[in-house]
Amino acid sequence: MSEHLSSTGTRKPTSFFAGSTRWMAPELVHAQAEDKKIHVTTYSDVYAYGAVFLEVITGQLPYPHRSSDFLVILDIIQGVRPYQRSMVSAQMSALSLRGSAGSTSSVDVIWSVVESCWDPLPVVRPKMKDVVKLLVDLQVPPRCQV
Repeated sequence: MSEHLSSTGTRKPTSFFAGSTRWMAPELVHAQAEDKKIHVTTYSDVYAYGAVFLEVITGQLPYPHRSSDFLVILDIIQGVRPYQRSMVSAQMSALSLRGSAGSTSSVDVIWSVVESCWDPLPVVRPKMKDVVKLLVDLQVPPRCQV
């Protein structure tokens, strides 16, 4: 059964997690695991953005090596990030971006931005305006001229 009666006689769902587990910031997963109130913040939004950004590039869900949300939750609790660089380097390189960051490759810039979005300390994660600026500075060369 998906619900049971609590000691007060009211129905209480037995589902452990609600929401989009694969995109959830670790602090949200930990709050749910400890049965605390969840506080979605701009910090947790930035974390999710990093995962969505790479999902768009790779076409793969976060934690592509996991087939169930239960295993994803275990990864999150153990500090595993949604993607490993080795999983996505080929797709990022295929973007043929040229960065304005001097000798740093655009793949390095993208990975650095995404990793900063996933910092374990929410307050250290960048503001979205800073993420956008870094990504806007990368330019996609035209694929063809009309």
